[in-house]
Amino acid sequence: TRMSVSSTGIDVTGSVTADGLTVEAASGNSTITLKDASGSPNISFTDVADTVQWQIYSTMGGVAGLDPLIFYSSAGEAMRIDSSGNVGIGTSGTPAARLDVVETATATAPIRTETAGGAANTVRNQISMFSGGSNGYHIATIRSNVSNDPYGLAFVENTTQRMALNSSGNLNVGMPSGYNAEGRLHVYKG
Repeated sequence: TRMSVSSTGIDVTGSVTADGLTVEAASGNSTITLKDASGSPNISFTDVADTVQWQIYSTMGGVAGLDPLIFYSSAGEAMRIDSSGNVGIGTSGTPAARLDVVETATATAPIRTETAGGAANTVRNQISMFSGGSNGYHIATIRSNVSNDPYGLAFVENTTQRMALNSSGNLNVGMPSGYNAEGRLHVYKG
């Protein structure tokens, strides 16, 4: 029997072709479980010619719950999440950090952030680093007073700017936010 219906559900042996699938629970959570005797269940996204464009895949070869969840594109592995929650983009193995980005085609591994602009001479995009608690360090772009283009980088501790590097290459150390000293290196003692 390829299909059987019972009081607990429908069992199908073989493939199912359908125009859609809706899973809805009367109460609680809806669950889709993939089981594979070979230990490699996956979800494939294909075109009309059945060419796999994307796959979400788990190797399931080791201890239950410890295998990575891997995202493949037609070009190969694109991203993986390991059992510790580390995310690897462009890695071919276990990510070495919470976010591990590897670029093998060029000499740089770009990470892009973008904002919608804002007031002149204010901090825009930033990378924030915290070591427990709410105190942190930030590296941020500073918006120019004439356009949305950034005109420098600010190095900030909590909310206090400690150093700024402007688009002319001038390094300003210890100056208040928005203060743009002249010269290659300016140390401010306030």
